[in-house]
Amino acid sequence: MLSLVVGHCPAIIEKIEDCRNTGSHSTEICTKLSSALDRLSEPGLPAVDIAFVTTDSMPDAAVRRFIRRARSASPRTTIVIASRDKARQPGSADLALLLPDDLDRIGEILTDYDSPARKPAPAKLEQKLAEAQLKMQIVLDRLTEGVAIIDAAGRIVSINCKLAELYDAPDASAFVAKPCHLALWGLPEPCDNCPRLAGADSADDCRELQIGDRRLVLDVAAGLLRNERGEHIGMIESIRDATPRLRLEEDRLESERMKAVGLMAAGLAHELRNPLTIISSIAEYCREKTSDTEVATSLGSIVSAAAQAEKVLRELLSFSRPHPYKFETVSTADLLRVPAEMIQPQCRANGIDLIVDVPGDLPALKADCSQLQRALLNFLLNGIEATGSGGTLTIAADASDGAVGISITDTGCGMTPQTLARVFEPFFTTRRGGVGLGMANARRIITAHRGEVTLESEPEKGTSVRITLPLARNRANAARRETDGSQDQARAGGHKEPAGARDRRRA
Repeated sequence: MLSLVVGHCPAIIEKIEDCRNTGSHSTEICTKLSSALDRLSEPGLPAVDIAFVTTDSMPDAAVRRFIRRARSASPRTTIVIASRDKARQPGSADLALLLPDDLDRIGEILTDYDSPARKPAPAKLEQKLAEAQLKMQIVLDRLTEGVAIIDAAGRIVSINCKLAELYDAPDASAFVAKPCHLALWGLPEPCDNCPRLAGADSADDCRELQIGDRRLVLDVAAGLLRNERGEHIGMIESIRDATPRLRLEEDRLESERMKAVGLMAAGLAHELRNPLTIISSIAEYCREKTSDTEVATSLGSIVSAAAQAEKVLRELLSFSRPHPYKFETVSTADLLRVPAEMIQPQCRANGIDLIVDVPGDLPALKADCSQLQRALLNFLLNGIEATGSGGTLTIAADASDGAVGISITDTGCGMTPQTLARVFEPFFTTRRGGVGLGMANARRIITAHRGEVTLESEPEKGTSVRITLPLARNRANAARRETDGSQDQARAGGHKEPAGARDRRRA
């Protein structure tokens, strides 16, 4: 056992020497608090078991500061304060002695501390440390965001299971003991805004990361860890997948944009439809009355242009005032058979080989058949237009994970990345005479069926459209869960339906 006497008190030193009865008990002396603190902080020297601090010649604030820092530097050391003035014994110490009355207690303190009961076995300490680390890991693993604990040198000490899942890693071995900038971000040097190097206690960032075939947007928050002396001992970094949140924001903005476009389209259609009808009627009447061939041809052009404009207005009205959907259980094979038969003559006329690979035993869908076929027909007609003579247009379908997947693939001219990024924008078109509402309408129909549509395309390599639609039972279950959730939320919030509303509902 090692005792440290801090300050000048020969009586305490003499008493410790008198009580020492084994060769394993030694004493060290430090006259200043700063020297004692350096001694307790030195990792290469034997640990101090008891520190006797005489406070008669030391300021109270200095003693309290020493106790606080000594506990941080050497948590296992017992701190004993000795003073001739009872009022100068800080309550933050482990024990307090009033001199000279309590000198005889020093022997009891040494004997008690040296007893086997006070000396935990190394194996027991290791067990407690392992239990504490396990509890900490359990807490980390319950978090819904990825967490990495990093030491003062920037190397990862531990991670939680959410971070391993986010990075598609089987365990923590790909991260532990490696520099955080390399293991987490694949960077050869530390990040520019790393709190360890930037002199800040924390830093927030939003980053993009490619993990396999997934491109994620991540919210990153990093903060320094400090001990009681304010020294940097490490860092904690939390990583949250922001991709779903950003997708919801994009969907909300898209919905608002589509609503604005719909209102504009409805206004235009209302204002232009009547004048177009008058122009078309008068031009048709004049064409019937005239005997001049050249004039009749010009009037025919007016009638044709008015008819084309009328077609555009019908699309605008359809876009701004979509018909209500009538969902019913439909066969997936029958759903795809009709648009395939409709485009077959056009494919034959253009020298395009149409391939239909749709199994007859696919599960049923809950859908508005005519609306969904309208969306599919739009993709098919685009594929025909992009594919030249000798090309191939393929319709395929499969079922997995509670959904039906429909693929429409052509070997046509493909699209540039710039065109692909804008293909679903209302009024965007690369086709002469096109309105640019077909793709927007098609995606809206698929979204109304709780489906998703994705496109892959490269110039001169064709385009592939992938449509995913939930099965009939899954869609019904999802609707039921939403209804149940709304009812639960109303009950939880204490919502009471007005009596008049209940009466109207029963009526």
